[in-house]
Amino acid sequence: MKLIFLSSIPFIEGDHFKYGFEYYHKNNIKIEICYLNKVFSRNYKVPSKNFSKKIKVIYLETIKEFDEYIKSNKDAVFFLRYTYNFNNRKIFNLLSKNSAKYIYSQGVLRHDSFGYLNLPLKRILIIKLKQLLKGKIFNIFNSIINKLFLLINKKCFGIKNAEYILLKGEYGEKIKKHRLYGSKTKIINAHHRDYDKFLFFKKKKIKSNIKKAIFIDQGVPFHPDQKEIGIINIDEKRYYNSIKNFLTKLRDLNGYKIEISCHPRININLIKKYFKNFTIKKYQTINQIYNSDLVLTHESNAINFAILFKKKILFITNNELCKQPYAFKESFEFLSRRLKKKCYNIDNFDIKKLKLITKVNQKAYANFVKRYIKFKGLNEHHANIISKKLKKYDY
Repeated sequence: MKLIFLSSIPFIEGDHFKYGFEYYHKNNIKIEICYLNKVFSRNYKVPSKNFSKKIKVIYLETIKEFDEYIKSNKDAVFFLRYTYNFNNRKIFNLLSKNSAKYIYSQGVLRHDSFGYLNLPLKRILIIKLKQLLKGKIFNIFNSIINKLFLLINKKCFGIKNAEYILLKGEYGEKIKKHRLYGSKTKIINAHHRDYDKFLFFKKKKIKSNIKKAIFIDQGVPFHPDQKEIGIINIDEKRYYNSIKNFLTKLRDLNGYKIEISCHPRININLIKKYFKNFTIKKYQTINQIYNSDLVLTHESNAINFAILFKKKILFITNNELCKQPYAFKESFEFLSRRLKKKCYNIDNFDIKKLKLITKVNQKAYANFVKRYIKFKGLNEHHANIISKKLKKYDY
């Protein structure tokens, strides 16, 4: 059996465990990676060298090549690293046309998949006006087209139901209303990939009498996802100076030792100049969170670890993000509300309130785990769970 990962996003260090490739190999499932970033335009650069000696990597450049590739792998199962939307419709169309079996991994559904529908009309109009003033009419048009696409029956685009849908939490059971779900779709109950790291994490507490706070940097000014949105122009200096000033206050006024967790896809040298007085680490997020007392974030998935370890969390934004023609603050608040918390603008934040607002709501944390991280299924690596499901139905 062969499992093919279709992606435009490059696999990086740590993804070998994150996606469980070794577990597939142990279950006699061959892994192949097929990069489609040149077929379906994305702002990601993929490596030219192989990710692993055990994994074959394919680079395709045209839709015709992709069509032929699907036909030549008719017995394989495809794992999609793509969201179901208008821009990606051709991927689903070609897979459906060739009756290919694929796994659709549903996101954790933290955000409304229709974008701004949860926002007040006034806020929507303000955001759209900002986009128009920045000359981003194409982005508005594309957003409208995608909303219309999601309202139209997928059969009109030659798209069939998914063979498998991978769920990560109880909230994911709403997937039965998803456009790719059908009566014959097989549900795989697994969990968020962060839960795998949690399961295998060797807890080793570093003894210290000093309180530690960690800022989970998402590399917002540099992140490829922001470039893909195409409407954001964040001033790197203003953004990071705001973060640095707040962290300095946290250290000087509240006695916290500060650490930065660098985003795995961002060059650490890009942020070092802003955090010269703080410790910066990369690929150590779970260890940093486990040994911290307070976690500061916008909306990073890494807060899953903070929740599993029952750490205090402070959701933050700043003036530079708030002025963007994008609903950053609302996006952060959508997540923070699920933990019975608020998101605070650190440029006008009263740090004296810190202790009061960072208390852990045990019930909210437990509900979050159930809804978004782990609901049911075995406590083993998600790749093992998928392997067993595939062997049950496709051997």
